[in-house]
Amino acid sequence: MFIRMQRNEDIIGMDTTPAKVNSSNRIGWVDLARSLAIIMVLWNHAVETAFDTSVVAFSKYGTFSRMFLFNSFQFGRLGVPIFLMLTGYLVLSKRYALSFSSSKDHTRSYGQFLRKNYLRLFLCSEIWIVIYFIFLGSYYDAPWDGPRFWNNILMLDQSQMMHVWYIYMILGLYIILPFVSFLLHNMDLRLLILPAFLTVVAYSFLPTLNLIRQINDLQPLYLMIDTSFLGGLYLLFCIMGYLVHKKVFDRIRSIYWWLIGIVSFFLGTALQWVCYDNGFAYLIWYNCFTLLPTGLSLFVLLSRVKIKNGFVSKCLTDLSKLSFGIYLVHIFFVYICLDYIKPDLPHAEVAVIYFVISFVCSYIIVKCLSKIPKLGKILFYM
Repeated sequence: MFIRMQRNEDIIGMDTTPAKVNSSNRIGWVDLARSLAIIMVLWNHAVETAFDTSVVAFSKYGTFSRMFLFNSFQFGRLGVPIFLMLTGYLVLSKRYALSFSSSKDHTRSYGQFLRKNYLRLFLCSEIWIVIYFIFLGSYYDAPWDGPRFWNNILMLDQSQMMHVWYIYMILGLYIILPFVSFLLHNMDLRLLILPAFLTVVAYSFLPTLNLIRQINDLQPLYLMIDTSFLGGLYLLFCIMGYLVHKKVFDRIRSIYWWLIGIVSFFLGTALQWVCYDNGFAYLIWYNCFTLLPTGLSLFVLLSRVKIKNGFVSKCLTDLSKLSFGIYLVHIFFVYICLDYIKPDLPHAEVAVIYFVISFVCSYIIVKCLSKIPKLGKILFYM
């Protein structure tokens, strides 16, 4: 049932499973990975809000604050890759018929995917874009800007909320996922080597290299081969999740994944430190060359965790189910914390306070609203 059923959680990497689905059909480590990912995202935003990340402020931080900032950003940035790899694991592992109607072998068609999943996700996104627009206008007491409102609705102008880029990204990416799934199920996976290599070079290795070259006053380098049609790193993260589902990495022992993850994490910290020491305010982004091996290592290790039924399992399932709603709601408390909660404490402690407030408040709100079936279904794509 879990494999055949196209759940909403599969579509966005964050769980919005209807309550009627039997919990016995869940995959324990998937709930663990999704719960960890939403914690990472909220932690990243809490740290970003608590710290002044300018070069001037960095020069005044002690060693602990610097290490805390850089390591926290790396930890937080791993949330989106984990969500995308979960999407690849769950969505790309399914077969889709490239037709508008259902197929004879009960394979879900692309038309069904658009009607039953994508359109609902699009509607949910539009509702929250409106909510965010109204919130920002009211919060900052700004005059009504009609043209900008309609540009936001038509997605011709970007929402000012810092996290909405993810919604734009998945709305674009998931249009092609059934096509990618069809391709993956009908090809020799070894053929992925070349496009994956070019994607890493163009969207991860060269951006990181150019950062180092910029520090040394050298001109940036660009891959002249046009790789924009390959879907970029976000699609590559999804494909990595699919490869985990296909057990491509099973022969690599866990100790090696730990080594890969720790070394790449250390290099990411070192890169940020070097940039700041040279006057460049750089904090890890998804095109950093170290983030892919770190994220993949963590995802593979999580896939090997055995979760037994019990209290911990129930907590993970609950958090996993509410993850997308928490993602949508928590941003309000990030703004409130930034403007109204300014304790005279070290930045690390302030980040912890901001995280707890945004996590607990958004969890309670989403939990309560999700009890209203139709409202939860519309607002949180349940």
